[in-house]
Amino acid sequence: ALEAFVAEVKAQGLWESVTLVQFSEFARTLDPNTGDGSDHAWGANHFHIGGGLAGGKVRGLYPDDFEQSSTNLYALSRGRMVPTYPWDAMWKG
Repeated sequence: ALEAFVAEVKAQGLWESVTLVQFSEFARTLDPNTGDGSDHAWGANHFHIGGGLAGGKVRGLYPDDFEQSSTNLYALSRGRMVPTYPWDAMWKG
């Protein structure tokens, strides 16, 4: 769907004037709950594309430790992670 959208916007000569933003505030825990399902977790996954953007950048850090502990400020429990950057950081660079 994105490929078709980009192709159409480019065909109309608008690519340099358009920014498409996608984000999700929704995620799931990594391990099951007592009913063998998963629970809500912290999402904050997003990306943006457009002809006028200086792309090729990744914001945030991928965690190297998913275990909850007093020294790991990002791991909550059951695979829920706190994002290292707020969602609006994408507008800053």
